[in-house]
Amino acid sequence: MATSCPADRILVTTALFTGASDEPAPGAVALGDDRILWAGPLEAMPEALRGDATEVIDYGDALIMPGFHDAHLHYFHSALYLSPLAERFVGENEADAVARLAPLAARRPADSWLLTQGWRDYLWNPAGMPSRASLDAAYPTRPVAMYSGDAHTLWLNSCALERLGITEES
Repeated sequence: MATSCPADRILVTTALFTGASDEPAPGAVALGDDRILWAGPLEAMPEALRGDATEVIDYGDALIMPGFHDAHLHYFHSALYLSPLAERFVGENEADAVARLAPLAARRPADSWLLTQGWRDYLWNPAGMPSRASLDAAYPTRPVAMYSGDAHTLWLNSCALERLGITEES
């Protein structure tokens, strides 16, 4: 993306990786207003990006990869769990976590998924991993997906597994 305004900063390196080729190459990245304005070979950078107040930083042979880099962030989860489409809670134990689904189930359409986040089995009394049996007993025909507090473990009922095409053979 080129611009007619000078960049705030230009980062120079002998190892710029933009994805245009398989290997890093000498180049630069122009930054302005917290955005990438341009990236590529330094000699091809539009002259309009170099202003009197533009700071030029030479990173030598340090690798620079301009762009969005997911540092294992859970954007989808963060947005979903702050919406009225899901609930967040830890629960006191497995039975309590299942019971806390009731208000969500009451306000969502009868055939919609029930989504939650926050359970932490190691904080429960008694501690222990949950099973689909407790969810199946309460919601035998409605899909339930409950993400753990760190969003790395998913607790599903049989209806959810079926809708997702997950079987014992999967």
